[in-house]
Amino acid sequence: MVAPFARTVVGWTLVAFLSISVIELLLFGRLEPIRYLPGAIGGGIGLTAADRLVGVSLPRV
Repeated sequence: MVAPFARTVVGWTLVAFLSISVIELLLFGRLEPIRYLPGAIGGGIGLTAADRLVGVSLPRV
């Protein structure tokens, strides 16, 4: 039970981190990954909670 939850948190954290990084790079032309880490972790936790409530995941084939 903990392993799938941890995988989901890590997955959504990576999505949040990459999204923040790409937006920052495109808008401001800079990349400072250490600054994005707290926001990405918070975003990953929030997206995991939303995924559990709404079911944001892709359907399994």
